[in-house]
Amino acid sequence: MGTMMEAYIGFLAAKESPKRTVETYKSALTIFFSSFAELTLENIQAHLKHYKTPSSKRTILAAIRSYCGFHDISLPWHKIVLPKKKHSMPRTLDKDEQARIYRWIASRDPYYAKIFVLDLHTALRSAEIARLQPSDLFTDSTGASVLRIREPKNGMDRSVPLDATASRIVKEIGLPIKYRRQTLTALIKEARETLSIPKVTPHNLRKTCLTRLYREGANVVALARFAGHRDVNSLMDYLSTTPEDVRAGVHGSNQR
Repeated sequence: MGTMMEAYIGFLAAKESPKRTVETYKSALTIFFSSFAELTLENIQAHLKHYKTPSSKRTILAAIRSYCGFHDISLPWHKIVLPKKKHSMPRTLDKDEQARIYRWIASRDPYYAKIFVLDLHTALRSAEIARLQPSDLFTDSTGASVLRIREPKNGMDRSVPLDATASRIVKEIGLPIKYRRQTLTALIKEARETLSIPKVTPHNLRKTCLTRLYREGANVVALARFAGHRDVNSLMDYLSTTPEDVRAGVHGSNQR
């Protein structure tokens, strides 16, 4: 399988697949072929039994199917049934929760309090914040500050325009940002437990930002690009909509 594997990995690299995807698929296939010499339905099903979570099973199966597709290997995929994916998205924070958590963090760690606000205004993923470099901040033709996001989760570089608040914070704390997700998570956890606020993680900040922009009238296609999603369907999982949002969109009082 060595030559066939090399050809497949070369194919993924040639079509500029995200580095994380290439590494994940290569690892998944290497583990499979270390246990089985042949790609058969029975062997695949036996291999999947070693993985407990549905997400792990889906990743392994996706890698094998992609490999088989490249090498024109046909198998009765419909006979492999996996548990349906459960969507459990974080909730949005209301303005009062945002303000109370911010004040609590600011009293303990002013630097991370600014990162908390930055996340609420940019919807950046934790890894994206940590990778920012001075060269990633630039000014566009309108004079607005913009962050260039390199090597994001889906492999698609993008530019994120900054509003006045985000621009001010970036200038205050500078780049690169000394950021550790564990630190922000711990501060948020302690704050919400002290303040008797339901569970909150840094991921809630991303959803809160995207929902706010949507309710302010942002076009969903532009918002998907802002968030770094490949399509609008992925974005919709992040948006918390109310009957009022639907009514506004349908009757045109909030153009999207």
